[in-house]
Amino acid sequence: MADSDNTTALPFVTQGGRRKSCAVDDDTRGGGATAIEPFPRLLAPLDPCVVLLQEWEQAHHMAVVLCRLQQRLEIRISNALRASEPSGGPENNQHSAPQPADLQTRWNELDQKVGYSRARAAEAQAVEAEEDILDAVAVTPARPRDGILIC
Repeated sequence: MADSDNTTALPFVTQGGRRKSCAVDDDTRGGGATAIEPFPRLLAPLDPCVVLLQEWEQAHHMAVVLCRLQQRLEIRISNALRASEPSGGPENNQHSAPQPADLQTRWNELDQKVGYSRARAAEAQAVEAEEDILDAVAVTPARPRDGILIC
């Protein structure tokens, strides 16, 4: 392996940039034509499919954040229920073991305190919005250059 393309320094990179010499530049060399925008793709309207995928990324991020919040709240309630058990544990004293109705009542009290049900509903709503966006992506036609490569 003497010299590969990966180690060769290209002159337009090392010598401070290169000049364009394509048909797009030709009209700016004439007398007083306006300069080409430096970032024309940033100013062009985005492909609808690309916009939907960006919206999906945001919705997915929100769904993941709400899922983690809901999981943390569920663990907090579960730990609080375990801490409220008798110190000997339910297997040592059958008469003082919490009944399912008592556990449900305690769960509901803790739920009201920490907001587990609200977080779970918000997570379900975020997942539904995420799925709606994916359904919209599936039926949105992509523009030839931008969207087909991404969608």
